[in-house]
Amino acid sequence: MRKAFLFVSLCLVTVTGMAQNQSRGSVRFAPREKTPANAEYVDDSYTKWRFSVDVAYSYRMGKAAPTSNSMEAEFIEGMRSGVTYGVDAHYFLAKNWGLGLRVNGQSYSHSDFGLSDDVNNLYIAPTVIWRKFTKSGKGAWVLGASIGYLSWHESVSALGYGNSSISRPALGESLDAGYDIRLGRGNTFLGFRLTLFSCIAFVDERTGEDLSSVNIGIGLRF
Repeated sequence: MRKAFLFVSLCLVTVTGMAQNQSRGSVRFAPREKTPANAEYVDDSYTKWRFSVDVAYSYRMGKAAPTSNSMEAEFIEGMRSGVTYGVDAHYFLAKNWGLGLRVNGQSYSHSDFGLSDDVNNLYIAPTVIWRKFTKSGKGAWVLGASIGYLSWHESVSALGYGNSSISRPALGESLDAGYDIRLGRGNTFLGFRLTLFSCIAFVDERTGEDLSSVNIGIGLRF
């Protein structure tokens, strides 16, 4: 009887010891907290470089001179619509603020009354940019500003009078507001941008050409 009692006691001690060791060695995982729907978006794939390619419809805002006759005023109206195209490159010094460079071409043309006019400008400017992602990370608001060098080139051809052209340097300024839509899960975006451009190119000390415009564009951002 004593031997049976000792055997049962030994079994109980062994089983208890094994249970304690298993309990000590086990790892319990706390349930994962769900991210609130309104939590601020954290862009783990954020990169400091941003490149963009754009094309835009452009509408020139310059008015005809008060001394212009009706034919000249009508011709100037025909020169208002054009196209701009260009590339931007920016480096972000902080999550929302960056500096960069813009290279932008501007093209306008019109033919009427035996006269043909072509304007082709090149704008190169340093830029500052501000970008703020939405909470979901699927979009971003973008604001920008630039001031830089513009090369103005205009070529005029008149029936029976031959061709003439003029080129002048000028100072241009621009303000941008846009919205980018993320394509997939990477850093490629489809972007829309509204640009206000201001510039006056002087032919001489008294005569200037107003090259100011409103531009509505679309492009890709990388």
